[in-house]
Amino acid sequence: MSKTPPHIVEYIRAARERGETVLSLSYQKLTEIPPEIFEADAFEEIWLVNNQITIVPTEMARFKRLRCLVLFGNPLQTIADVPGLVLDFAIYRQWQHKLQCEQIAGLKLKKEDLSELPKLVELPHLTLLDLRDNQLTALPESMPHLQSLTRLDLSSRAIEQDRNQLTTLPESFGELRKLITLDLSGNKLTKFPESMARLQDLTTLNLNGNRLTALPESVTRLQNLNTLNVSRNQLTALPESFGVLQNLTTLNLGDNRLTTLPEGVTHLQNLTELNLSRNQLTALPKSFGVLQNLTTLNLDDNRLTTLPESVTHLQNLTTLDLGGNQLTTLPESFGDLQNLTTLNLSRNQLMALPESLGVLQDLTTLNFGDNQLTALPESVTRLQNLTTLDLSNNQLTTLPESFGDLQNLTSLNLWNNQLTALPESVTLFQNLIMLNLRANQLTALPDSVTCLQNVTTLDLGGNRLTTLPESLTRLQNLTMLSLRNNQLTALPAFLTRMTNLTVIHFKEREGYYSAKPGEIVLSKNHITHPPKEVVAAGMEAVRSFFAQMEQQGKSKLYEAKLLLVGEPGAGKTSLLNKLLDESYVIPNPNEGSTVGITVKTGWQFPLLQKPEITFSANLWDFGGQEIQYMTHQFFLTSRALYVLLADDRKQHTQFDYWLNIIKLLGKGSPVLVVLNEKNCKPITNFDYDTYRKFYHEDFKLERCEVDLAEAGPRFAHLRNTVQRMLTQLPHIGDELPARWIDIRQALEQQRERNHITLHEFKTLCEQHAIHKEVDQLTLSGYLHDLGVILHFQHDPQLADTLFLNPQWVVEAVYSVLDSDHAKK
Repeated sequence: MSKTPPHIVEYIRAARERGETVLSLSYQKLTEIPPEIFEADAFEEIWLVNNQITIVPTEMARFKRLRCLVLFGNPLQTIADVPGLVLDFAIYRQWQHKLQCEQIAGLKLKKEDLSELPKLVELPHLTLLDLRDNQLTALPESMPHLQSLTRLDLSSRAIEQDRNQLTTLPESFGELRKLITLDLSGNKLTKFPESMARLQDLTTLNLNGNRLTALPESVTRLQNLNTLNVSRNQLTALPESFGVLQNLTTLNLGDNRLTTLPEGVTHLQNLTELNLSRNQLTALPKSFGVLQNLTTLNLDDNRLTTLPESVTHLQNLTTLDLGGNQLTTLPESFGDLQNLTTLNLSRNQLMALPESLGVLQDLTTLNFGDNQLTALPESVTRLQNLTTLDLSNNQLTTLPESFGDLQNLTSLNLWNNQLTALPESVTLFQNLIMLNLRANQLTALPDSVTCLQNVTTLDLGGNRLTTLPESLTRLQNLTMLSLRNNQLTALPAFLTRMTNLTVIHFKEREGYYSAKPGEIVLSKNHITHPPKEVVAAGMEAVRSFFAQMEQQGKSKLYEAKLLLVGEPGAGKTSLLNKLLDESYVIPNPNEGSTVGITVKTGWQFPLLQKPEITFSANLWDFGGQEIQYMTHQFFLTSRALYVLLADDRKQHTQFDYWLNIIKLLGKGSPVLVVLNEKNCKPITNFDYDTYRKFYHEDFKLERCEVDLAEAGPRFAHLRNTVQRMLTQLPHIGDELPARWIDIRQALEQQRERNHITLHEFKTLCEQHAIHKEVDQLTLSGYLHDLGVILHFQHDPQLADTLFLNPQWVVEAVYSVLDSDHAKK
């Protein structure tokens, strides 16, 4: 019984009925040559590249017309006596003593690191030779053994620099008179030998990516050419004789330095595809419109300021690319191109479109990105067969209700406009699959968007969204959602019910702002709920967090960490003591310089917004000695208030060091710079306005000026500012699972133990109905940031220990650093 998949059987049957002579079944995962092939003797070429075929059966000998059986990339184990074999060189070497030389029609020697052309004199019937990506720098003066070749590939397509680098061709190249297809792309050719003109059977010539500054005269004598690629060279002009190549149907001149085209180009009246992109053309020949067989014309990235009237005479065009020019208007006659299906007008300076555009009813793809539209022309809304529309990077502020007439749209790009809303008629876009609204001015997700139930990709990044509506869950086919760079502070629970979104991406990706399959992108928001540790742990942790709140109830935690940093003797310890006790006398003879870190928990005061609630702060006083800087990375955390003390004595506070390390480790935590100006002497090396502007995207920066030795209104202002900034930290008052608070209190009661094992912590969590490890570690990370405990989850030597008494562990660390041995 045949193993051939039904769609392959149908493909073979249809090819046979159409009388095709070439059958391509490459990359189909076939394990045998389909027996259905043997039912006819019509095929002259059969391509079976990169399958899993192991046997070439004797039945293949039935094909009397077969010239090529292409079997590259198959693990052949048995090869029958069949002519026309085209094999990998490795397979050929394995079988060369068992096969007749007449059987071999072609060889693939791609990437064999050859530095010279193999003689292959034993294969006089070779018609196909693939020498791509070797290390050839020259060809032999004589190649009589290759005179049967019809296809020769000497190209260099690999990224490696040591691949084929031919600079010239020998005169003997003209001996290969049977060549039909020749690929010399990616070499370093600057000229051609005159003998090339003898290759009169040549129909396809690829010279892409060489160093030609002029088209060789010998090429213009190859009058049977129908495909010529001279792109990515250094051509500045074309010869008038170019027009003699009247059999050309495909011509690629892209990526050269052409400034004009000769009138001879208009003699190429069999052309169907013409690529002139990435040149320096400012005009086209007046008679350009005679190329009536053109179906594809690419003029992208030239210097056209007006569209030549002759282009609108090309009424068989289906694809027209005018992107990247300097067009400011289009002629009314543009509507004459009524067979257009694809039109690219991006990267011009168009402010309007002609009314006649609306008659192009066959248009399915329209790219109008990167222009200067301030309103959508009515003519566009009449293009009701459009499936892809790009209006990105314009200046649109609104869209008309008639926009909804484009009901066949599957892809709509409105990136980087000034839209604040969408028309209700957008709800009619029920075929829409991709919608890009990134970088507009939306403050709320339009209801019309949540009705688009077939959308799989939605980009809302770079807007001003503060919340998301629950109606978003209607988009159950959504697989990619970008919410990057909005003003969201909470991730709603309903997003976890969107089952096709399985990955939360929370970190910024340089240069890549869209979502990948399965992703919700939340980077550059200020999400505080759920806690960032939960969001960073992924979708499973977020789902579990909301499930815990539903099962356990909700509680709120009013607690934060205050970190006092700065140079030695700046007044950090004095400020800590004065915050805890306003009667504390400064200077104090009993107060020494802090060695390491002093941790004081439980500074309590009424919550400013709700005085009936008690707020608790954990104060960390960091020693400023240089030897202690290396340990800052272990104790500086996010979700905290940083107070940077500077005094007026030495005028050398390292503001850059401290603000940079807070930026790195504080992850958005606010900073209060306290200028301790003793005797009212100003601190001159702190430019508040400059620092505030420099760090405005990283954290909020405030300052206070005080003399800590004096009580009075300035200290009261400082104390109130510290309390205000603490209570305004984004996480304060967020709803948490009730058992989190219970576990926090249980750990507080065990503080005298100084530390517990991770196993003991997990057991405690289990006792409070928190069973998943991801939830347990999320909670320990949250309490670490608050300064309640220390848990270095990512350190292999410390991950199994939770330090309940931070003061105990920092004293141990700094006792080592303060030893004479460490100082040395």
